[in-house]
This record gives sequence, structure tokens and C-alpha cells, in this order.
Amino acid sequence: LFKLRRPVLVLIPHPSQLSPPSAAKLSKADLDDPRGSVRKLVTELLVFASGVEGARMCWEVTLFRDQIVLRYLVILIGWPPDTPFQDFSKRGAPSFAQMRELIKLMETGKLYFAKATSAQLRVARMDASGISPSALYREALPLPNLCRSDMGSKKPRYDDEGNVRAPRRVCEGPKSAKIIEDEEDTVETETQPSGSGGPRPQMRNQFGHLECDGNGCWREVGHHYCNLGSVSDEDTEDPISEFTDDE
Repeated sequence: LFKLRRPVLVLIPHPSQLSPPSAAKLSKADLDDPRGSVRKLVTELLVFASGVEGARMCWEVTLFRDQIVLRYLVILIGWPPDTPFQDFSKRGAPSFAQMRELIKLMETGKLYFAKATSAQLRVARMDASGISPSALYREALPLPNLCRSDMGSKKPRYDDEGNVRAPRRVCEGPKSAKIIEDEEDTVETETQPSGSGGPRPQMRNQFGHLECDGNGCWREVGHHYCNLGSVSDEDTEDPISEFTDDE
């Protein structure tokens, strides 16, 4: 017969009391590049706490709540209260001295990720600022829907010597003039006689040769009658007189 053994009690630590990784598990920080070192070490701490190899850190409060806290169920503990929590590449980011302080806190195990409790998750769902690592943070605002300032303009392409390259394809269709004449020049051009601009419109019919004088009027410039043959006065007869009342 099998005898029942006493159950073994296993003490499971509180989710928020998990020990942070030791400094030996973190990559070596480069103090000459504190911005990149902080990003790299924080990502390694996030991977260690969440267990997800491809986890990536978010530096805005709302994204930190949605993509880090509620997704991986972890919170960031030990962030200095006087250090802003925001993207390091934007204005108002922590100084290099503050970034080096963050590196020291992570190497000594004072800045780390821990499992979030149910109460902390409830607070996070109600307000993102409730789980912000620091009281100083900058909320990401939606960018205005503005078009580019150079929209519709073509940028010149230069070669190795600094000369402007010709376009690859010649633009087809009508092209506007590069230089727009002044209004005075346009008026002078319109008042010039039409004869100086080239040949005038001409028209020829059976009664003569007509030419336009430029004002919309046609004038006779020559007599070029059609050759209808010579007709004498004797042969000229009135077709109406041939018919008499007797007929």
C-alpha cells in the first residue's frame, strides 16, 4: 500500500520581490556613450524580467503603460525622482550626468524591473501616470497633420564635382516661361503695329486680294479678277428682253 506523504510547502516569493539580475549578467556600459548604454541596459533588464527575448523598451508614459506594464506585467523600480522619464533623443531629456547615474543604479541592482501586483495593474488601467517611473515625464502628443514644406518642388541633384545633374527624363507637355515680363513690357508689345510681327492674314476671292490691317478690317490690296473671257458689247444681250408678251 502507498502511504501518503506530508505535502511539501514551497515558499513562492511575492511577484514584486523578485531579485534583479546581477551586474555580471549585464553588458559592460560605455560611459562615453551614456545614452546608448542606458537604452541597452534597460532593454536587458526588461528581457530578464519579462522572459521575452524580443522585448523593447518604450520611453513615453502612455506607451510604457500599454506596451510594457500591461503587456509584460512588470514595472520599473528605482528610477530617480529628479530624472525625467522620456525619450533621450528629445528636448528636455536627462543630462549625461543623470544618465551615468542611471547606469550606476542598474549595475548596483537598485534600478530594475519587477513583477507588477494586481493593485498596480488596476492603477495602471485607470491612469498611466500612476505607474510612471518618475514624477517628471513628458506625454507624447499627436503630431499635427501638416504637409511637407517642399511639396511640389524638385530638389537639384549634384554630381561628385558639385555640378547640377540633368533630369533623367525630359518633362513633356507645356512649360511656363522662366522669366515673366512686366505689365509695361506687355502693353508695349500689344501696341506695336501688326506689320512688325510678321505677315498679315490674307484672303483671296474672285473679286480681288484682301488683307487684314490688324484691327479686324479687311482692305483690298490688288485686283486679281478671274479670267472670264472677253465679251463685246454687241454680244451682250439682256436675257429678260428676249422674252416678249407675244410668246
